[in-house]
Amino acid sequence: MKADMERRGFLVGIGALALVPGLASAAQGQARPVPEGAFRLERVLTRGLADGKSIVVTRHWGVAFEKTGPGALRITGKQTFAHVDAPASLQAISRLEARRDESDLFPLDLDAQGLIVVADRQGPVAPLPDSVLAEAISYAKARSAGENVTASSRQFLADLSQRGLDWMTGLPRDLFYPAPRDRRAEREIVLADGMAGTVAMREHVQADTASGLMTRYYREATTKTETMSRTGSETWSLAREVL
Repeated sequence: MKADMERRGFLVGIGALALVPGLASAAQGQARPVPEGAFRLERVLTRGLADGKSIVVTRHWGVAFEKTGPGALRITGKQTFAHVDAPASLQAISRLEARRDESDLFPLDLDAQGLIVVADRQGPVAPLPDSVLAEAISYAKARSAGENVTASSRQFLADLSQRGLDWMTGLPRDLFYPAPRDRRAEREIVLADGMAGTVAMREHVQADTASGLMTRYYREATTKTETMSRTGSETWSLAREVL
């Protein structure tokens, strides 16, 4: 589990109460009740391809909550479904991905604030899209310096796209008990070859008003230039299992 969190983690950790006001009230309130019954956790990951097509990976897990200490919870789970929708040219890779079992995502421990417990606490719980965007552009610029403007432009776009994917697929510590929010950030970019474009990130999070549990956690990253447009997104949802 630790290895999986490290692979997925992106700017996670301390500073949560300052960045996500809703977490402050949770920290000061009484211990939340343990959600009873079985739940289904779903993740839909969409990655746009250079030709305008996309790969969509959908996974389900059956999960349950249990109390482990004062205010602390443990979530156990097992993957129950996986499906990959991809272009015909990628069917071989798609079959391998569909057969991959990600049950090792669990168990997950939650602290008294409802945050996933991890060893690394050196960043905000929920990175702001504008902060992630600024870091991604800075990183891409640093790696794309060179005399060949065409190659530099391609490298810049590739790195920018990868940084956006890293942000989307990083498991947010407040996934199960988030503060509802809708954040957007957009920047204009100019490539080494003079081509202009935009890069945008969005995060839209919803939670059940009664329990505080996440109902939908959506993140999206889009890069556009005069000749290409690529969008990737990740959507988590949690609902009671219907038997």
